[in-house]
Amino acid sequence: MKFSARNKGITVVEMVISIGIFAIISTVAFQSYLIINRLTESSIKKNRAVQLAEEGIEAVRSIRDYGFASVPASGSKGLIMSATSTRQVSSTSTTDVNDGYIRTTTFATIDANTKTATSQVSWLDRGATSTFSLATTLTNWKKRVLQ
Repeated sequence: MKFSARNKGITVVEMVISIGIFAIISTVAFQSYLIINRLTESSIKKNRAVQLAEEGIEAVRSIRDYGFASVPASGSKGLIMSATSTRQVSSTSTTDVNDGYIRTTTFATIDANTKTATSQVSWLDRGATSTFSLATTLTNWKKRVLQ
């Protein structure tokens, strides 16, 4: 059997090389997909934690606006929604849980008319605990404006 230049075909070696290149490209593409998927999931979880921390700070500001005396002097407290749809500091819980996220609001007094509040959110991300915190300074602005 003679082979001429006109009889072009795929040899076994060419086939093996093609399959190998395809396998490498497929593996790289799949690994890239898995990494992007994992990063997207982590980003979504962190975004939710940021929203909860911001909600905690806004709730503390709302409590301050209702009455500066309602803001605790120090310690960790949970936030609850009252029957009248206003935010209040929990007297029994130091945290509040929301869909697997744990928010702790910590207060500290600077002086008679100034306090700090830190809203910290913790959540599980791929078996490890992640945290995000926001802090703000609260002043008794009603008293300062009237003086």
